[in-house]
Amino acid sequence: MLGKLLKHELKATSRHFLLLYAAFFIVTLFNKICFEVTITNNKFWFTFQNIMILLYIIFCAAIFVITIILIINRFYKNLVCDEGYLMFTLPVTVSEHIFSKLLIAYLWFFLSTIIFLFSICLIVCGHGLGEFFNVIFEFIMQSKNYYGNEIFVTMIVFLLVILIQGFYSILQIYLSIAVGQLVNKHRIITSLAVYFGINFIIQNIVCMFFLFSNLLEPVVSNILNSSDWLYSWIHYLKNLSLFQMIFDIIFSVAAFLVTNYILSKKLNLE
Repeated sequence: MLGKLLKHELKATSRHFLLLYAAFFIVTLFNKICFEVTITNNKFWFTFQNIMILLYIIFCAAIFVITIILIINRFYKNLVCDEGYLMFTLPVTVSEHIFSKLLIAYLWFFLSTIIFLFSICLIVCGHGLGEFFNVIFEFIMQSKNYYGNEIFVTMIVFLLVILIQGFYSILQIYLSIAVGQLVNKHRIITSLAVYFGINFIIQNIVCMFFLFSNLLEPVVSNILNSSDWLYSWIHYLKNLSLFQMIFDIIFSVAAFLVTNYILSKKLNLE
């Protein structure tokens, strides 16, 4: 049944995202043309270039804003509004409802990021992009020769943190909505307050952890007393990424369990 939920969720959301991606791709192509073609002393072309650049900036922001809005809208309307009366009559568990929303939301969030990065590469392709990646590759290989596999371990952990952050962010939204629906009035405002409240508490916990731990002290000491400051930063980044990954996993699991409990035991449909 989870497969059917995923299929339904993907079908219901794809029409919005595919239109958004198609429009973004068209704007990207026009900007590529504007970037490649130079026409001097032509006010129309100059105005057209400025309009395309402005549209591209707007779409770069909109592709993430709209993605987040659609993620929120699908969860809120399907599970905590009147549509929930139908959704919760289906022969599936609450956890399957949450999991299906989570996976499809993560898919679109991941695709939006990839398409955004691809559009930038497409526009600047042929204008130093290859040289830029060559410099990065040479830096990584030289660092590996000097520091061993430490830099690759750090990169892998950092990449895992980025991937887990997607689940972390979406589940934080779901948890805020689940808590917000417990009240009868001003649910959206309550959900926003819970969201920012969770962020405030988490930031304070992280700050207190670093304030009273010794994660930062060795780095500062090594930078001040050692010429090999780059290794100190690589080692520190690895430790920081490991801490962030563990923290994100714990919070994500807790947010999923609490959201599942609230929607299972404390559901308050409009």
